[in-house]
Amino acid sequence: MSTDNKIFGVAIDDANVGSLVRVIVKGYLRTFEGNRFSTLQETYSTIVKGDQLGISATPGKISKTASIKHFTCFQDGIVSFNI
Repeated sequence: MSTDNKIFGVAIDDANVGSLVRVIVKGYLRTFEGNRFSTLQETYSTIVKGDQLGISATPGKISKTASIKHFTCFQDGIVSFNI
């Protein structure tokens, strides 16, 4: 949810609710959808160095417009996080 103050990890696998999934708490993700281990964006836009993103109101997606930012773009097309 876009107003979450804390997130506990990023799932790197697709899964159904209640099933096991791999979760990471620190790392880098590409922002180009279609790449393995990439983010999903609420609305596709180019992510460039310095952009900050947070959890979208749409479950499982990130957004530049989220009020609380958890991800920072440190290189064009790649975001970092340390939860």
